[in-house]
Amino acid sequence: MLRLAWICALILTTLGGCSWFGGGQRPPAAANIERAEASSRGDQTPKAQAPVNADESNYAEAAVSDVGGALPPAMSEVLPAAEQAASAETFGPADAPVASDLQLASIGSVAFEQLKAKSRLSADFRSHSLVRCVAGRLISALPDDVRLLDWEILVFDEPGVFAFALPGARIGVHSQLLEVARTEGELAGAISHVLGHLRAGHLAERLADAIPIEDAEVAVHVLGGTETAAASRKVYSMLGLGHRVGAVVAFSEAHEAQTDVAALEILLGAGYQLEDARAWWRAVGAAPSAQLWLTQHPSAGARLAALEAVSETEEVKPKIWCADAG
Repeated sequence: MLRLAWICALILTTLGGCSWFGGGQRPPAAANIERAEASSRGDQTPKAQAPVNADESNYAEAAVSDVGGALPPAMSEVLPAAEQAASAETFGPADAPVASDLQLASIGSVAFEQLKAKSRLSADFRSHSLVRCVAGRLISALPDDVRLLDWEILVFDEPGVFAFALPGARIGVHSQLLEVARTEGELAGAISHVLGHLRAGHLAERLADAIPIEDAEVAVHVLGGTETAAASRKVYSMLGLGHRVGAVVAFSEAHEAQTDVAALEILLGAGYQLEDARAWWRAVGAAPSAQLWLTQHPSAGARLAALEAVSETEEVKPKIWCADAG
């Protein structure tokens, strides 16, 4: 009997030593999390909690970071300086987060689905076949991480000499563009240019400058022409689809210059010729119906001059995909 009483006393003593076990007080981590949440809400009188030792404090700070709080100073000091610099470079300033490839692909895919739902698709099998063949050949010149995506390529029976390429592996061509691009090479010149903008990251850059990525992910679901919401108009304009919302925003001269190089690299890498790019820009410059294209991609003459300037540079030499074993 005495032995049983002694065991009971030992158990009660042990439980009493763990003041948060089974009693009114929570673990140290939970207490610190509540204080952090109260501080973020602006509460002036958080509940009093028992002090914790240094080890418990570090554990609690880690828990706060895990649930979405800012990295505590005590932990940021542990990170090597190079790692902190790399983190800042990767994610940019706090007020301008960089969109991930997944976010951009989602935005581009949703925009394409909206266009499909609100547009007429061409019923001309030959047009679809030609555009898909030419686009597929150009895509084959892209790096594997892009080339191997599940590309969707459609011809829209919509007015305007126009083509576009969106994040998420989507390409659209207006049927009227095929009236101006009368040869396969000219069509390749047009599609390689919009792929060049995509490859150079211009759509992502324009989007990031115009609207927070979280807002863009919401706004892209709304497409109602000129009656659409302002945020939605921004998204579609920055994606190069401003003609659908009555707010065309032309690419900058700097973006056009970069795209001249990227597009020619894609064109030559796919086995087409410099003359195909020249022919496209000559055709655009001579076509009265090409105003939509020229509103977004200004100065066909300047593009022709730029092609001559970059055609001999090392960056746009035709790629050798299979080295000569001999």
